[in-house]
Amino acid sequence: PVGHPDEICEIFDEISYCKGASVIRMLNDFLGTETFKKGLNMYLENFKYSNAFTEDLWMWLEKGRQPHNGKTIGDIMNCWTKQLGFPLVTVKRVGGKLELSQRKFKLRGAKPSDSLWLIPISIKCSNGSVIRYLMSERHCQIDIPADVEWVKVNADSIGFYMVMYDSASFDALLSAVKLSAAQSQPLLSITDRLSLQSDIFNLAQAGELPTTQFLKLMLAYENEDVYFIWSSIIGNAADLGSVLKFANDTALEESYNKFRAVVLDKIYKKLVSIRNPVNHRTYQCFELRYWQPSESVIRMLSRNLENSFEIMSIRRVGFHRICCPRCVVPYFATAEKLN
Repeated sequence: PVGHPDEICEIFDEISYCKGASVIRMLNDFLGTETFKKGLNMYLENFKYSNAFTEDLWMWLEKGRQPHNGKTIGDIMNCWTKQLGFPLVTVKRVGGKLELSQRKFKLRGAKPSDSLWLIPISIKCSNGSVIRYLMSERHCQIDIPADVEWVKVNADSIGFYMVMYDSASFDALLSAVKLSAAQSQPLLSITDRLSLQSDIFNLAQAGELPTTQFLKLMLAYENEDVYFIWSSIIGNAADLGSVLKFANDTALEESYNKFRAVVLDKIYKKLVSIRNPVNHRTYQCFELRYWQPSESVIRMLSRNLENSFEIMSIRRVGFHRICCPRCVVPYFATAEKLN
């Protein structure tokens, strides 16, 4: 209950809405959309014109399903709504088994925690199958088919947790990222590819992984052409570059800038080459309707590539908001190198 008007902002803050939406999305996936909608409709019908508690929602969502491993919806959701933070799931493949362990994700210097979550685990496999498991222990093992070459834990990034892979599992995922970026119907979805690099970068920031692992992953995105993914990669790469500036190591900074140029060279050339797209398919496949308003992103590409080949400056003229193949492409001024 709200005791004072000032408490409203404390209760209905960004965490409440963003984390709340994330765990509800995870619950919808765990129950199945039809079961979730049925339970939600019964809940709304039963409590129309009246008040309800959080536990009432869990009770109505529970109807129509069998308890999983003896755990109710209330058991599962209470650990997400009444505990601070979220879990980090570590993955290690040993033969035909996947060893998972969980602990609270924390930044550098954070106090140790004994928090434990009931985690709806979903594992996307290279053979196209998806394995589901409710992780209620600190450590567990899951059988994996022998023909599976790689696994992506937290399929489509629906679960509200981060994932850290052992070296062998991570290396196997690299090839999947490279292939998926070039396929029309990839096994690793856009969300998978976006969340993978985001998790690895955040884990490197937290000191859980070496930064070189994020750099290694960046190289796997050379064929990527989705704006949302590149926007995140470029932002993360810029953050890393800012950190390196404080190292006062000119040689290291120059090496990193050259590395970024190698990573971004292909996508920059693709942007330039299709500035006058002829057919709708090229426009659609390249997600140009998302690239078009992002002058800042293309400026970042330019800054990172200025040592690799002649850069053409980009004028603001042409950054229209109309989703038309011939309108959305910025005009490129010729023979004007950026400084």
